[in-house]
Amino acid sequence: MKSYTVKEIASLLSVNEETVRRWIRSKELKARQISRKSGNVISEEQLNAFLATHPNYSRKEEGIVSYSGDETVSVNVRIAELKAQMESHKALLKEKKKEVKNIESVLKEEEKLLEKWKKEKKKGKKKNG
Repeated sequence: MKSYTVKEIASLLSVNEETVRRWIRSKELKARQISRKSGNVISEEQLNAFLATHPNYSRKEEGIVSYSGDETVSVNVRIAELKAQMESHKALLKEKKKEVKNIESVLKEEEKLLEKWKKEKKKGKKKNG
């Protein structure tokens, strides 16, 4: 089952992250705390329960639609999922690009050392030969 961060819920519902945290503290929105660093995670089921009891945030004109069977999910939720996924992929791509640059740098250094070693070896053969 899909789960959301406080930041994702805030984005979906166009509210401040602190508002979402307040809902969690007041038990209006049920959440599970993964860790102090990671924060709270809200399941799709809990989000739908919250939306069902808070009509201000679940009006049809704001994009609530039904898809994949009986699940009722906000289009905004799906958009936020995709945006979060995209950001995650961007961050991963950035890390991989750094890794490639580091590997290229190491490779250049290794090639320089190999060339130096070959030249020294060639000089050694000329002296001995």
